[in-house]
Amino acid sequence: MFFCQKGLLTEQRCFEILNRAKNICIKFGPEQLLGRIYRNLGNIDRRIWRSGVGDYSKMPSLENHHKAFEIAQ
Repeated sequence: MFFCQKGLLTEQRCFEILNRAKNICIKFGPEQLLGRIYRNLGNIDRRIWRSGVGDYSKMPSLENHHKAFEIAQ
């Protein structure tokens, strides 16, 4: 997420990296890290949507944020 905020990576590339990290974390990683990955996936998904046309029919769901919230509880 840091590299995407600084403009060093594109949003699509950040999304790919976070999806790979999510798959690894589901198998091996701690649950707290998985929650952070879900939160960042939701943020990147929303950022990709905002940088485009911003069509509300294509607005990303809050599924990743809900998963992060469930893990945080």
